[in-house]
Amino acid sequence: MKKILYYNPVACPRPRVTRFGTYYPKRYTEFKKAISKELEDVEELRFIVLLFIIKRPKALLKGDQILHHKRPDLDNFIKSILDALPQEDSKIHSIFAQKRYARYLEEPKIVLIGGSKTTDSFMSFFDLLMSSFGQEK
Repeated sequence: MKKILYYNPVACPRPRVTRFGTYYPKRYTEFKKAISKELEDVEELRFIVLLFIIKRPKALLKGDQILHHKRPDLDNFIKSILDALPQEDSKIHSIFAQKRYARYLEEPKIVLIGGSKTTDSFMSFFDLLMSSFGQEK
């Protein structure tokens, strides 16, 4: 199963705690709700391969994708997707993930590949890496 979600990735923030209760910021809850609608029909997953393509800053020159090595952290991006899945995320045993800036003029997106066979998980990860560098098999 492969899904491409055309959203700028949003990392899961820490919950805000007030004397009236605990809540997440509006930007995150809206993102999670939109992603949940797109992932409603996803069957039960045992492994997930995630590629987060983050909006390219204007300060970067034209060029290919480069790795994103600043905040927000990769684990927070992963958490936002796992929270949006219709299944219990404790059933997932393998996660492969990477975050990158978009190529010049490329839109931000999230590529999600998943399934239930362990042997497929490694092949999906390498297929995703090769295709994201523009080297189709």
